[in-house]
Amino acid sequence: MLLFAAAVFLFIMLTPYIHRIFYPLHYREVIAEYSGRHDLEPQLVAAVIRVESNFNSAAVSKKGAKGLMQIMPQTGVWIAGQMGMDDFAPE
Repeated sequence: MLLFAAAVFLFIMLTPYIHRIFYPLHYREVIAEYSGRHDLEPQLVAAVIRVESNFNSAAVSKKGAKGLMQIMPQTGVWIAGQMGMDDFAPE
């Protein structure tokens, strides 16, 4: 019983470290900045990025979607216009 309790204690204490190994959060600062700016949950944004590109900023889909969130170039132009970004380039 003592061994089980020690194993549970170790698991609880090490969970944050284990979580970081299996689910690393790349681009943490960028995600936090833009999530806060647009009132989005950073965990949701990170989850979308993980599913869409697995944090590969150079990812390109078979259909032509690009980047971390796999946005189509035309959609990127539209989003940039909605955000008032004059210097956006789909590349």
